[in-house]
Amino acid sequence: MFAEKFEGLVTDGVPEDLARDIVRYEFLFPATSFIDISEACGEKLSIVVEVYYAVGEELQLNWLGKMINQLRVGNNWQALARESYLDDLAWHQRILTANIVDSSDKSGSAASKVQRWSQESAASLSRAKEMLELLKAEIDPNYAMFSVVLRELQTLAQQTVVKN
Repeated sequence: MFAEKFEGLVTDGVPEDLARDIVRYEFLFPATSFIDISEACGEKLSIVVEVYYAVGEELQLNWLGKMINQLRVGNNWQALARESYLDDLAWHQRILTANIVDSSDKSGSAASKVQRWSQESAASLSRAKEMLELLKAEIDPNYAMFSVVLRELQTLAQQTVVKN
């Protein structure tokens, strides 16, 4: 993922040193979430990071973020909406990660935790994935479509909250 983003920037004419810094900073963005989740759930930081990226992969959240970034902005409201969508996406990934980590015992790999969560949340997960596939099929997706998909991710996160 790092190499792909780096190469894309360099191909677009960004100097290599700057491209490397940009990509590094992108990967720092969720770091505070990793630490917060690790401390709150008592899980190793490495497991939290692996779960975060695994759930992102499961739900294709990097693709979704790229698509949100590509939304055309025609006015200030749309610019605010796009930034809001990106914030919501990051928050949903954080909450899903925390829910998965918190709902599992401290043994087992990140992959096994995500697999267990996927099985336990099969119906909600299926609905969210279906919405993402519908969005992928759109030739010219608009703000309303992303709003609906993000709402579905919010619902998924809410339905997977650990009930103690």
